[in-house]
Amino acid sequence: SLLQEIMFKIIIYISFILKILYKILVYYSLSLCKIPHFQQSEYLKLSNKYDLEESQWSQYSKQMLRTREDEMESLSLGGISQETATLVWQILETNGFQNGVFLKIARFNHSCSPNCQFTWNPETGRREIRSCKRVEQGEELTISYSRLDRGVPRRLRRAHLKECFHFDCWCESCDKSKEEIEKEEQEEEKMKEMEREEQRMEEEQFLILPHCSYTD
Repeated sequence: SLLQEIMFKIIIYISFILKILYKILVYYSLSLCKIPHFQQSEYLKLSNKYDLEESQWSQYSKQMLRTREDEMESLSLGGISQETATLVWQILETNGFQNGVFLKIARFNHSCSPNCQFTWNPETGRREIRSCKRVEQGEELTISYSRLDRGVPRRLRRAHLKECFHFDCWCESCDKSKEEIEKEEQEEEKMKEMEREEQRMEEEQFLILPHCSYTD
């Protein structure tokens, strides 16, 4: 629906703004060596979406990188090389939450119907992973990178993940047969038609009802 399309765009723009604000903090922390060496090593092993060929980067990621390069000109990196700072930022952009990167949580894979969710515990100052459904023995623990649930059409969920993380999602909610995809698209179109019809009826009702005019 139109609302879902708007929400999809809002999520991307909010993510863009938040990550610009806190990436400077990461540069500052590393430059002062506040992160222990073994944690720096683990951090640099995390996934980096910019490792893909540039032809596979999304416009969103390209714009983020251009913004970083512009900011790099005015940032004091405190002895850290520009190459390292760029790598740190790329990993941050790939794995970061609103308040930083969490080494263990960053290794969780994505699912559009995850069995876990992440939360911030203000009492402990920690980000936590908690199961949100029954987990069978040996089942992989997953989280949602996008926070878009199954109520959002498959097409939009996958487009968001492709744009922000450079991968095609094939989780159990996205790995559908051609017939299932066609059925979902038909249902989505029916919902859009119902919304258009409701809007039309509301507009007609507005025109029919008498309106009061106010004068001073």
